[in-house]
Order: sequence, then structure tokens, then C-alpha cells
Amino acid sequence: NAAAGPEDVRLAALNALARLAVENTLTPLLDLSAHGNSDAVRGAAIKALSAVCAASQNKDHAAGVITNALSRADAAQRRAWLPLLVDLGNESALNAARAATLDPDREVAKEAISVLSQWPTLAAAPILLGLARAQTDETTHVLALRGYVALMDLEADPGKKLSMLRYTMAAAHSPDEKKLALGGLGNVPLLGALQLAEPALDDPAVRTEAAQAVVLIGHAIYGQHPVEVTAALRRVLTLVPEGSPQHRDANTVLKLIEEAQTYLTAWQAAGPYLETGKDFSALFDVAFAPERPDAKDIN
Repeated sequence: NAAAGPEDVRLAALNALARLAVENTLTPLLDLSAHGNSDAVRGAAIKALSAVCAASQNKDHAAGVITNALSRADAAQRRAWLPLLVDLGNESALNAARAATLDPDREVAKEAISVLSQWPTLAAAPILLGLARAQTDETTHVLALRGYVALMDLEADPGKKLSMLRYTMAAAHSPDEKKLALGGLGNVPLLGALQLAEPALDDPAVRTEAAQAVVLIGHAIYGQHPVEVTAALRRVLTLVPEGSPQHRDANTVLKLIEEAQTYLTAWQAAGPYLETGKDFSALFDVAFAPERPDAKDIN
């Protein structure tokens, strides 16, 4: 019995409930997590609640139970229960987490931002960005912006991730926040990422991180954009100390660009080349226009 008996028996029962994750235990577990007679029992009840919420087949109903409990709880209990919203991860839970960012208790509001930062989908990202842009309180701003950046790992599309990083750079208040964005830019293999990172080379407070981003992006895209990458890397060489990792790596990529000049590294257009009555195997050894010695305008 999780609600009565010696503590070791109650803990064993709560661990079993966590494994079973039976949905009709939500209400008694909420009560036990609030009124259990020890920290261990209350903690085990929260763990079981998390398992039940994650396994729920009716997350709307479960979210209703949790949000109703939150509306009646004191600040300490609200902080303890807010992370359950992440386990639910649905629209109702997201709305509850959003509302909690306005909680009059500062610690509850901060916990709500932490919850949004761990959201299982990108649905929480616009909320965090909005908080980062609007908050005059610096602590809240930092928490929201860091949470927004953390959610970028869920975005697989490089173009959309670049947009998120552009918003981050625009919302950044401090060098540390710009460094956070520059660290993300280095993993986005797009010309737009290079163009966003390069101007930061002019800021001594983030120059090292900007140079690192430029080098990483440049290495990824030099085949498609050798001119732009070369110009950006030459700026790195003039601005960072000789002998630094960024200076060394910029030189390495520039050498790769030089070596690649005699190779075809990116097609703008090629073909299709067809001949009536011939399939691919019959055309394999046929030299088409770009492959002939007299070909023009072929680089």
C-alpha cells in the first residue's frame, strides 16, 4: 500500500506504480506527493506521477487533472508538479506551462521557463523567444533565451534552424548569449549562416567564437561557395592571433579551396542527356557536350 505502512513498503509500492503507470492513480499520487510523510515518499510519488503522465493514453484528461491540481496548490507544490507537464507534452499542458511563466511567485515562474526549455517539441520555442524579447528582468531573459537555443536541437531543417539562430542573435543582450548563438551557427552548413557569423568577427568580445563558426561553416560549404568562404576566412586570418586554433584551421580550409579549384565540386546544371532508343547502360560510354575536349563554359 503506497499510502500506508512502513516507509520501505510504501516506497516499494510507489516504485511498482511507476513501472505499471496506471492512469487512475493520478489523483492519489498527487495527494501523496503533496502530503507524504517524508521527502523520500513525496519524491517517489512524483517519480510515479511522471511515469503515469508519460504513459497516459488520454493526455488531455491527464493534463486536466494536473492543471486542476496546480490551480489549487501552494507555490512549493506548483514548482514540484510543473515538470509533469513535459511528460504530457500536449497543447493543454503547454498552455498551462505558458500561464505559469506569469505566476506571481518568481521561483514558480522560473520553473515554468525551465519546463518549456525541456519541451518535447518545438511548440514551446515561440513562447520562450517571446519571453526573451519581452522580459526586462535579466535572469528571466537569460533563462528564456537559453531555453530557446536548447530546443533548436529538435529542428532538423538547417534553414529553419538558421532562422532561429538569427532571432537569437537579435535578442542577445550579452556576449555570452551571442556566443551561444555562434556555437549553433557553426553547425549550420548554409551560406546564410556564414553571412550571419562573419560580422561578429568585428566584436572583440565574441571574436574567437565567431572565427570558429566561420571556419566550421566554411569547411562545410566551400565547395558550393568558394569565393564567399575565401573572403570570410581571410578576415579570420587578419583578426585572430597567428598560432591560434582558428587561424590554423582557417589556413587549412583555404588550402582545401585552392586544391579544389581544378575539380568539379558543385553542379549548377547537367543534363539530362538522352538518345532515342538507348537506356542508361547503352549511354554510359557516350561523351556528351560537357565531357568533350572542345566543351565551352565548363569549369
